[in-house]
Amino acid sequence: MIRTLKTLPMLVGMGALLVASSAAFAEDEEKKPTINPYGFIQAQAEGTNGNDTSRFFIRRARFGLKGDINDKFTYNILNEFAVSTGQLRDAYITYTKGGNSPLYRFGQFKTAYSFEQLHPDETLPLIERSIVVDELGSNHDRDMGFAIMSPYQGSFSKADPTVFAYNLSVMNGAGRNTSTAKATKLWTGRILITPTANHPIADGHISFGFSMRQGSVTNANVSLGGSPLKERERYGFEAGY
Repeated sequence: MIRTLKTLPMLVGMGALLVASSAAFAEDEEKKPTINPYGFIQAQAEGTNGNDTSRFFIRRARFGLKGDINDKFTYNILNEFAVSTGQLRDAYITYTKGGNSPLYRFGQFKTAYSFEQLHPDETLPLIERSIVVDELGSNHDRDMGFAIMSPYQGSFSKADPTVFAYNLSVMNGAGRNTSTAKATKLWTGRILITPTANHPIADGHISFGFSMRQGSVTNANVSLGGSPLKERERYGFEAGY
């Protein structure tokens, strides 16, 4: 009898655990993971003044998978096929509670430096970014780390903006596809203020932004004079309508 009484609480506890697990499983069944293939190809032609040479080439050929893990987690994987070896561009998981709650991102993704740098390549007005963004931001375009950001990051479309947006991250500072252990890290950040968010001007919005990258970078992906790219800090300002 004593052994039975001792066993009873254990059975009750196991039963409660099974009920809770069944409820959680039933809830998860309504939040099935999704897999969405996507990709794009950008072809380009260019000529060189002076020696009368020209060429056609594939600027970008990218294919990836993205989707939902559940109602709070999403994923994104993107690979580049325009180079002979193929290069992993994006590989990250994002967590959010939805609405205007912050997004928490972990993996390999774009560094937060200017709106043009963060904007997806496939929806840029032109294939190439501006020279200033290409030199200051795109030569270290992706890295591995952790970021916290607002859902809205700016848009070329007429998406509803928020008055204040942000993107803050801490990264290895070693470039994409490199996870070298370092004593220092690269800190990146961007804030965007849209004073006309609630009062559009001619069906548009005026915004001002500030970006910074500070820390240590040893990027073997980009070479300057035969040596890896190294930097300490960069700052940028932007304005848009």
